[in-house]
Amino acid sequence: MSSTAENTSENSNSLEKFANRFNSPSYKGIDFDCEFIVGTEKIVIKGHKFVFAVSSEVFQAMFYGDLKEEKAVIVEDLHADGFECLKQFIYTGQVNFRSAMQALLTFVAARKYLIDELSEASTKFVLECMRPADVLQIYECCKMFKTPQFEDKCCELIQEATDQVVASEYFTTVQLETIELILKSSPLNLQSELDVFDLLERWALAEASRRAMTVERIATDFNSLKKHICFLTMNGNQFITRVVESPLLTQQEKLVIGVNLIELNAKPMPESISTKSQLRHFIGQTCTIKHHTFVFELDSYKDQSTECNANFCTFTLPFYIIKIDDYVCLRMRPRSLIDSLEMLVCSIETKLRVLATNSCNDLFIKKDCDFIGKKFDLRSDQKSKACTIAAIPLSKINKPRFLRGANTVHIEGTFEIKKLE
Repeated sequence: MSSTAENTSENSNSLEKFANRFNSPSYKGIDFDCEFIVGTEKIVIKGHKFVFAVSSEVFQAMFYGDLKEEKAVIVEDLHADGFECLKQFIYTGQVNFRSAMQALLTFVAARKYLIDELSEASTKFVLECMRPADVLQIYECCKMFKTPQFEDKCCELIQEATDQVVASEYFTTVQLETIELILKSSPLNLQSELDVFDLLERWALAEASRRAMTVERIATDFNSLKKHICFLTMNGNQFITRVVESPLLTQQEKLVIGVNLIELNAKPMPESISTKSQLRHFIGQTCTIKHHTFVFELDSYKDQSTECNANFCTFTLPFYIIKIDDYVCLRMRPRSLIDSLEMLVCSIETKLRVLATNSCNDLFIKKDCDFIGKKFDLRSDQKSKACTIAAIPLSKINKPRFLRGANTVHIEGTFEIKKLE
Protein backbone atom coordinates (compact mmCIF):
# COMPACT_ATOMS: atom_id res chain seq x y z
CA MET A 1 0.00 0.00 0.00
CA SER A 2 2.88 2.32 0.89
CA SER A 3 4.68 1.45 -2.32
CA THR A 4 1.59 2.39 -4.37
CA ALA A 5 1.36 5.77 -2.65
CA GLU A 6 5.05 6.44 -3.28
CA ASN A 7 4.66 5.58 -6.98
CA THR A 8 1.65 7.88 -7.28
CA SER A 9 3.59 10.73 -5.65
CA GLU A 10 6.56 10.16 -7.96
CA ASN A 11 4.29 10.14 -11.03
CA SER A 12 2.64 13.38 -9.89
CA ASN A 13 6.01 15.07 -9.42
CA SER A 14 7.14 13.83 -12.83
CA LEU A 15 4.04 15.22 -14.52
CA GLU A 16 4.48 18.58 -12.79
CA LYS A 17 8.14 18.65 -13.80
CA PHE A 18 7.19 17.87 -17.41
CA ALA A 19 4.49 20.58 -17.42
CA ASN A 20 7.15 23.09 -16.37
CA ARG A 21 9.80 21.80 -18.80
CA PHE A 22 10.05 25.21 -20.52
CA ASN A 23 10.04 27.18 -17.29
CA SER A 24 13.38 25.83 -16.10
CA PRO A 25 15.45 26.98 -19.10
CA SER A 26 13.55 30.28 -19.01
CA TYR A 27 14.67 31.18 -15.53
CA LYS A 28 18.11 29.59 -15.79
CA GLY A 29 18.81 31.60 -18.92
CA ILE A 30 19.58 28.65 -21.19
CA ASP A 31 20.06 29.76 -24.80
CA PHE A 32 18.00 32.94 -24.64
CA ASP A 33 17.68 34.35 -28.11
CA CYS A 34 15.28 37.31 -27.62
CA GLU A 35 14.69 40.07 -25.13
CA PHE A 36 11.97 42.59 -24.40
CA ILE A 37 12.49 45.99 -22.83
CA VAL A 38 9.19 46.60 -21.07
CA GLY A 39 7.41 49.64 -19.64
CA THR A 40 8.57 53.07 -18.62
CA GLU A 41 11.10 51.52 -16.23
CA LYS A 42 12.67 49.60 -19.15
CA ILE A 43 12.69 46.20 -17.43
CA VAL A 44 14.56 43.58 -19.52
CA ILE A 45 12.72 40.26 -19.90
CA LYS A 46 14.46 37.51 -21.87
CA GLY A 47 13.10 34.39 -23.53
CA HIS A 48 13.12 32.03 -26.50
CA LYS A 49 11.71 33.11 -29.85
CA PHE A 50 10.30 29.69 -30.68
CA VAL A 51 8.41 29.33 -27.39
CA PHE A 52 6.86 32.80 -27.75
CA ALA A 53 6.07 32.21 -31.45
CA VAL A 54 4.13 28.96 -30.94
CA SER A 55 1.92 30.67 -28.34
CA SER A 56 0.82 33.68 -30.38
CA GLU A 57 0.48 34.70 -34.02
CA VAL A 58 1.73 38.14 -33.03
CA PHE A 59 5.03 36.75 -31.72
CA GLN A 60 5.25 34.40 -34.73
CA ALA A 61 5.08 37.36 -37.10
CA MET A 62 7.45 39.33 -34.88
CA PHE A 63 10.22 36.73 -34.91
CA TYR A 64 9.64 34.71 -38.11
CA GLY A 65 7.68 37.05 -40.40
CA ASP A 66 8.85 39.22 -43.26
CA LEU A 67 9.59 42.11 -40.87
CA LYS A 68 11.06 39.99 -38.09
CA GLU A 69 12.76 41.64 -35.14
CA GLU A 70 16.50 41.04 -34.83
CA LYS A 71 17.18 43.41 -31.93
CA ALA A 72 15.59 43.84 -28.51
CA VAL A 73 11.83 44.41 -28.71
CA ILE A 74 10.74 47.71 -27.14
CA VAL A 75 7.36 47.36 -25.38
CA GLU A 76 6.41 50.81 -24.05
CA ASP A 77 2.65 50.31 -23.67
CA LEU A 78 2.71 47.44 -21.14
CA HIS A 79 3.74 47.05 -17.51
CA ALA A 80 6.57 44.64 -16.71
CA ASP A 81 4.45 42.87 -14.06
CA GLY A 82 1.80 42.00 -16.66
CA PHE A 83 4.41 40.89 -19.21
CA GLU A 84 6.10 38.59 -16.64
CA CYS A 85 2.75 36.87 -16.03
CA LEU A 86 2.27 36.58 -19.80
CA LYS A 87 5.65 34.89 -20.07
CA GLN A 88 4.82 32.54 -17.18
CA PHE A 89 1.62 31.49 -18.93
CA ILE A 90 3.42 30.96 -22.28
CA TYR A 91 6.03 28.69 -20.66
CA THR A 92 3.80 26.75 -18.23
CA GLY A 93 0.16 27.16 -19.27
CA GLN A 94 -0.52 28.49 -15.78
CA VAL A 95 -0.49 31.84 -14.02
CA ASN A 96 -0.63 32.73 -10.32
CA PHE A 97 -1.95 36.23 -9.74
CA ARG A 98 -1.06 38.07 -6.54
CA SER A 99 -3.72 40.76 -6.96
CA ALA A 100 -6.51 42.04 -9.19
CA MET A 101 -4.19 44.82 -10.36
CA GLN A 102 -1.61 42.30 -11.55
CA ALA A 103 -4.36 40.35 -13.32
CA LEU A 104 -5.52 43.56 -15.04
CA LEU A 105 -1.98 44.32 -16.26
CA THR A 106 -1.76 40.74 -17.52
CA PHE A 107 -5.08 41.11 -19.33
CA VAL A 108 -3.71 44.14 -21.19
CA ALA A 109 -0.66 42.13 -22.26
CA ALA A 110 -2.75 39.10 -23.29
CA ARG A 111 -5.08 41.34 -25.31
CA LYS A 112 -2.11 42.89 -27.15
CA TYR A 113 -0.65 39.51 -28.13
CA LEU A 114 -4.01 37.79 -28.77
CA ILE A 115 -3.70 35.03 -26.17
CA ASP A 116 -7.39 34.44 -25.51
CA GLU A 117 -7.07 31.81 -22.77
CA LEU A 118 -4.97 34.17 -20.66
CA SER A 119 -7.36 37.05 -21.35
CA GLU A 120 -10.24 34.96 -20.02
CA ALA A 121 -8.33 33.85 -16.91
CA SER A 122 -7.26 37.43 -16.19
CA THR A 123 -10.78 38.81 -16.64
CA LYS A 124 -12.24 36.22 -14.29
CA PHE A 125 -9.68 36.98 -11.60
CA VAL A 126 -10.15 40.76 -11.82
CA LEU A 127 -13.94 40.57 -11.54
CA GLU A 128 -13.90 38.04 -8.71
CA CYS A 129 -10.98 39.33 -6.64
CA MET A 130 -11.16 43.13 -6.92
CA ARG A 131 -11.03 44.66 -3.42
CA PRO A 132 -12.39 48.05 -2.29
CA ALA A 133 -8.89 49.14 -1.25
CA ASP A 134 -7.63 48.62 -4.83
CA VAL A 135 -10.62 49.79 -6.85
CA LEU A 136 -9.53 53.40 -7.45
CA GLN A 137 -6.11 52.38 -8.76
CA ILE A 138 -7.72 49.71 -10.94
CA TYR A 139 -10.30 52.20 -12.25
CA GLU A 140 -7.61 54.67 -13.30
CA CYS A 141 -5.58 51.85 -14.83
CA CYS A 142 -8.67 50.86 -16.85
CA LYS A 143 -8.92 54.42 -18.15
CA MET A 144 -5.23 54.48 -19.06
CA PHE A 145 -5.26 51.13 -20.89
CA LYS A 146 -8.78 51.56 -22.33
CA THR A 147 -10.34 48.48 -20.71
CA PRO A 148 -13.98 49.54 -20.14
CA GLN A 149 -15.12 45.97 -19.39
CA PHE A 150 -13.98 46.42 -15.77
CA GLU A 151 -15.34 49.92 -15.16
CA ASP A 152 -18.85 48.77 -14.20
CA LYS A 153 -17.41 46.54 -11.47
CA CYS A 154 -15.30 49.46 -10.22
CA CYS A 155 -18.35 51.76 -10.05
CA GLU A 156 -20.34 49.06 -8.27
CA LEU A 157 -17.67 48.73 -5.57
CA ILE A 158 -17.36 52.52 -5.22
CA GLN A 159 -21.08 52.70 -4.46
CA GLU A 160 -21.39 49.59 -2.29
CA ALA A 161 -18.18 50.01 -0.26
CA THR A 162 -17.55 53.76 -0.42
CA ASP A 163 -16.23 53.98 3.14
CA GLN A 164 -13.56 51.33 2.45
CA VAL A 165 -12.70 52.75 -0.98
CA VAL A 166 -11.98 56.26 0.31
CA ALA A 167 -10.03 54.87 3.29
CA SER A 168 -7.33 53.53 0.94
CA GLU A 169 -3.93 55.23 0.85
CA TYR A 170 -4.36 55.77 -2.90
CA PHE A 171 -7.50 57.91 -2.47
CA THR A 172 -5.79 61.28 -1.94
CA THR A 173 -3.68 60.78 -5.10
CA VAL A 174 -6.48 60.03 -7.59
CA GLN A 175 -7.14 62.12 -10.68
CA LEU A 176 -9.75 64.89 -10.62
CA GLU A 177 -12.01 62.84 -12.93
CA THR A 178 -11.99 59.97 -10.43
CA ILE A 179 -12.94 62.09 -7.42
CA GLU A 180 -15.70 63.63 -9.55
CA LEU A 181 -17.04 60.13 -10.32
CA ILE A 182 -17.36 59.46 -6.58
CA LEU A 183 -19.01 62.81 -5.84
CA LYS A 184 -21.57 62.31 -8.61
CA SER A 185 -22.47 58.78 -7.50
CA SER A 186 -25.69 57.77 -5.80
CA PRO A 187 -26.07 55.59 -3.84
CA LEU A 188 -22.97 55.84 -1.67
CA ASN A 189 -22.14 53.73 1.36
CA LEU A 190 -21.71 56.68 3.72
CA GLN A 191 -23.78 58.17 6.52
CA SER A 192 -24.63 61.62 5.19
CA GLU A 193 -23.81 64.42 2.75
CA LEU A 194 -21.34 65.72 5.32
CA ASP A 195 -19.26 62.56 4.76
CA VAL A 196 -19.23 63.34 1.03
CA PHE A 197 -18.01 66.86 1.77
CA ASP A 198 -15.35 65.48 4.13
CA LEU A 199 -13.89 63.19 1.48
CA LEU A 200 -13.83 66.04 -1.06
CA GLU A 201 -12.02 68.28 1.43
CA ARG A 202 -9.48 65.55 2.25
CA TRP A 203 -8.64 65.03 -1.43
CA ALA A 204 -8.67 68.76 -2.27
CA LEU A 205 -6.30 69.71 0.55
CA ALA A 206 -3.87 66.97 -0.51
CA GLU A 207 -4.04 68.24 -4.09
CA ALA A 208 -3.56 71.83 -2.88
CA SER A 209 -0.45 70.76 -1.00
CA ARG A 210 0.97 69.05 -4.10
CA ARG A 211 0.36 72.20 -6.14
CA ALA A 212 1.45 74.63 -3.37
CA MET A 213 -1.83 76.54 -3.66
CA THR A 214 -2.67 79.66 -1.67
CA VAL A 215 -5.73 79.83 0.59
CA GLU A 216 -7.46 82.08 -1.96
CA ARG A 217 -6.94 79.55 -4.75
CA ILE A 218 -8.15 76.66 -2.57
CA ALA A 219 -11.51 78.44 -2.21
CA THR A 220 -11.93 78.90 -5.98
CA ASP A 221 -9.97 76.19 -7.84
CA PHE A 222 -12.27 73.27 -6.98
CA ASN A 223 -15.56 74.73 -8.22
CA SER A 224 -16.08 71.87 -10.69
CA LEU A 225 -16.15 69.46 -7.74
CA LYS A 226 -17.98 71.58 -5.13
CA LYS A 227 -21.05 71.71 -7.39
CA HIS A 228 -21.61 67.98 -6.71
CA ILE A 229 -22.06 68.49 -2.95
CA CYS A 230 -25.71 68.82 -1.94
CA PHE A 231 -25.19 71.46 0.76
CA LEU A 232 -28.94 72.14 1.04
CA THR A 233 -29.54 68.61 2.37
CA MET A 234 -27.30 69.24 5.39
CA ASN A 235 -28.73 70.37 8.71
CA GLY A 236 -27.76 73.65 10.34
CA ASN A 237 -25.42 72.05 12.87
CA GLN A 238 -23.46 70.19 10.16
CA PHE A 239 -23.12 73.37 8.13
CA ILE A 240 -22.00 75.56 11.03
CA THR A 241 -19.56 73.10 12.65
CA ARG A 242 -17.91 71.79 9.46
CA VAL A 243 -18.65 73.70 6.27
CA VAL A 244 -18.31 77.22 7.66
CA GLU A 245 -14.79 76.39 8.86
CA SER A 246 -13.67 74.83 5.58
CA PRO A 247 -11.22 76.61 3.27
CA LEU A 248 -12.93 75.07 0.21
CA LEU A 249 -15.64 77.74 0.00
CA THR A 250 -15.53 81.50 -0.31
CA GLN A 251 -17.21 83.64 2.34
CA GLN A 252 -19.88 84.60 -0.21
CA GLU A 253 -20.65 80.94 -0.96
CA LYS A 254 -20.98 80.16 2.75
CA LEU A 255 -23.30 83.12 3.25
CA VAL A 256 -25.59 82.12 0.36
CA ILE A 257 -25.77 78.48 1.50
CA GLY A 258 -26.57 79.56 5.06
CA VAL A 259 -29.37 81.87 3.93
CA ASN A 260 -30.90 79.16 1.73
CA LEU A 261 -30.74 76.60 4.53
CA ILE A 262 -32.90 78.96 6.59
CA GLU A 263 -35.28 79.69 3.71
CA LEU A 264 -35.04 77.70 0.47
CA ASN A 265 -34.51 79.81 -2.68
CA ALA A 266 -34.07 82.95 -0.58
CA LYS A 267 -30.95 83.96 -2.56
CA PRO A 268 -29.67 82.84 -5.99
CA MET A 269 -26.93 80.23 -5.79
CA PRO A 270 -23.58 80.72 -7.58
CA GLU A 271 -22.78 78.20 -10.34
CA SER A 272 -20.22 76.51 -8.09
CA ILE A 273 -22.90 75.45 -5.56
CA SER A 274 -25.61 72.86 -6.15
CA THR A 275 -29.26 73.89 -5.82
CA LYS A 276 -30.37 70.31 -5.12
CA SER A 277 -32.40 69.91 -1.96
CA GLN A 278 -33.27 66.24 -2.49
CA LEU A 279 -31.42 63.79 -0.28
CA ARG A 280 -28.75 61.64 -1.90
CA HIS A 281 -29.22 57.88 -1.49
CA PHE A 282 -26.99 56.69 1.39
CA ILE A 283 -26.99 52.93 1.91
CA GLY A 284 -24.69 53.21 4.94
CA GLN A 285 -27.03 55.34 7.05
CA THR A 286 -27.79 53.66 10.39
CA CYS A 287 -29.60 56.26 12.49
CA THR A 288 -31.62 59.47 12.17
CA ILE A 289 -33.00 61.54 15.05
CA LYS A 290 -35.68 64.15 14.42
CA HIS A 291 -37.36 66.60 16.81
CA HIS A 292 -40.59 68.47 16.11
CA THR A 293 -43.43 70.22 17.94
CA PHE A 294 -46.92 69.63 16.51
CA VAL A 295 -49.68 72.19 17.00
CA PHE A 296 -52.97 70.27 16.94
CA GLU A 297 -56.57 71.52 16.95
CA LEU A 298 -58.70 69.11 18.92
CA ASP A 299 -61.81 70.00 16.92
CA SER A 300 -60.23 69.10 13.57
CA TYR A 301 -60.51 65.76 11.78
CA LYS A 302 -58.10 66.83 9.03
CA ASP A 303 -54.37 66.27 8.62
CA GLN A 304 -52.52 68.89 10.62
CA SER A 305 -50.43 71.47 8.77
CA THR A 306 -47.40 71.06 11.06
CA GLU A 307 -45.84 68.01 9.38
CA CYS A 308 -42.41 66.69 10.36
CA ASN A 309 -40.21 65.16 7.63
CA ALA A 310 -37.35 62.85 8.57
CA ASN A 311 -34.96 61.53 5.91
CA PHE A 312 -33.63 58.01 6.40
CA CYS A 313 -31.62 56.01 3.84
CA THR A 314 -33.66 56.19 0.63
CA PHE A 315 -36.86 57.38 2.29
CA THR A 316 -38.51 60.51 3.55
CA LEU A 317 -40.75 59.77 6.53
CA PRO A 318 -43.43 62.46 7.05
CA PHE A 319 -44.96 62.34 10.57
CA TYR A 320 -48.25 64.11 11.20
CA ILE A 321 -51.09 64.28 13.75
CA ILE A 322 -54.72 63.48 12.98
CA LYS A 323 -57.84 62.68 15.02
CA ILE A 324 -59.39 59.26 14.37
CA ASP A 325 -62.58 58.55 16.34
CA ASP A 326 -61.72 59.16 19.99
CA TYR A 327 -57.96 59.14 19.54
CA VAL A 328 -55.28 61.63 18.58
CA CYS A 329 -53.01 59.60 16.30
CA LEU A 330 -49.43 60.12 15.20
CA ARG A 331 -49.14 58.74 11.68
CA MET A 332 -46.43 58.37 9.04
CA ARG A 333 -46.53 58.06 5.24
CA PRO A 334 -43.17 56.70 3.99
CA ARG A 335 -42.07 57.74 0.51
CA SER A 336 -39.06 56.51 -1.46
CA LEU A 337 -36.62 59.19 -2.58
CA ILE A 338 -35.60 57.20 -5.64
CA ASP A 339 -37.67 56.06 -8.59
CA SER A 340 -37.92 52.39 -7.74
CA LEU A 341 -39.82 50.12 -5.37
CA GLU A 342 -37.87 50.21 -2.12
CA MET A 343 -38.17 48.17 1.07
CA LEU A 344 -38.28 50.03 4.39
CA VAL A 345 -36.48 48.07 7.10
CA CYS A 346 -36.07 50.05 10.31
CA SER A 347 -37.11 50.54 13.91
CA ILE A 348 -38.69 53.77 15.13
CA GLU A 349 -38.54 54.82 18.76
CA THR A 350 -41.11 57.57 19.35
CA LYS A 351 -41.24 59.81 22.39
CA LEU A 352 -44.24 62.15 22.64
CA ARG A 353 -44.68 64.87 25.22
CA VAL A 354 -48.00 66.68 25.48
CA LEU A 355 -46.99 70.08 26.80
CA ALA A 356 -48.97 71.41 29.71
CA THR A 357 -49.26 75.12 30.42
CA ASN A 358 -47.41 74.22 33.61
CA SER A 359 -44.42 72.09 32.55
CA CYS A 360 -44.64 70.00 35.72
CA ASN A 361 -47.85 68.42 34.39
CA ASP A 362 -46.63 67.27 30.95
CA LEU A 363 -47.90 63.92 29.62
CA PHE A 364 -45.26 61.49 28.28
CA ILE A 365 -45.84 58.64 25.81
CA LYS A 366 -43.18 56.26 24.44
CA LYS A 367 -43.75 53.80 21.60
CA ASP A 368 -41.46 51.44 19.66
CA CYS A 369 -42.27 49.84 16.33
CA ASP A 370 -40.44 47.98 13.56
CA PHE A 371 -40.94 48.18 9.81
CA ILE A 372 -39.77 45.05 8.04
CA GLY A 373 -40.40 44.19 4.42
CA LYS A 374 -42.77 47.05 3.65
CA LYS A 375 -42.33 48.56 0.20
CA PHE A 376 -43.16 52.12 -0.79
CA ASP A 377 -42.52 53.90 -4.08
CA LEU A 378 -42.53 57.55 -5.14
CA ARG A 379 -46.31 57.53 -5.45
CA SER A 380 -47.00 56.07 -1.99
CA ASP A 381 -48.04 59.29 -0.28
CA GLN A 382 -51.72 58.38 -0.27
CA LYS A 383 -53.53 58.12 3.03
CA SER A 384 -54.00 54.40 2.45
CA LYS A 385 -50.23 53.96 2.83
CA ALA A 386 -50.08 55.73 6.19
CA CYS A 387 -49.03 53.84 9.31
CA THR A 388 -50.17 54.67 12.85
CA ILE A 389 -47.16 55.05 15.14
CA ALA A 390 -48.92 56.03 18.36
CA ALA A 391 -52.46 56.76 19.56
CA ILE A 392 -53.42 58.92 22.54
CA PRO A 393 -56.99 58.73 23.89
CA LEU A 394 -58.65 62.12 23.37
CA SER A 395 -59.91 62.00 26.95
CA LYS A 396 -56.31 62.17 28.22
CA ILE A 397 -55.41 65.43 26.53
CA ASN A 398 -58.74 67.23 26.28
CA LYS A 399 -58.10 68.76 29.67
CA PRO A 400 -57.63 72.39 30.78
CA ARG A 401 -53.96 71.87 31.72
CA PHE A 402 -53.08 71.09 28.06
CA LEU A 403 -55.45 73.41 26.21
CA ARG A 404 -54.20 76.63 24.67
CA GLY A 405 -55.86 79.25 22.48
CA ALA A 406 -58.38 78.04 19.85
CA ASN A 407 -58.69 74.69 21.65
CA THR A 408 -55.20 73.53 20.55
CA VAL A 409 -52.56 71.40 22.19
CA HIS A 410 -48.80 71.30 21.60
CA ILE A 411 -47.25 67.85 21.23
CA GLU A 412 -43.48 67.59 21.20
CA GLY A 413 -42.12 64.57 19.31
CA THR A 414 -38.69 62.92 19.10
CA PHE A 415 -38.19 60.18 16.53
CA GLU A 416 -35.14 57.93 16.52
CA ILE A 417 -35.05 55.86 13.33
CA LYS A 418 -32.52 53.03 13.25
CA LYS A 419 -31.45 50.51 10.67
CA LEU A 420 -32.36 46.96 11.66
CA GLU A 421 -29.29 44.69 11.64
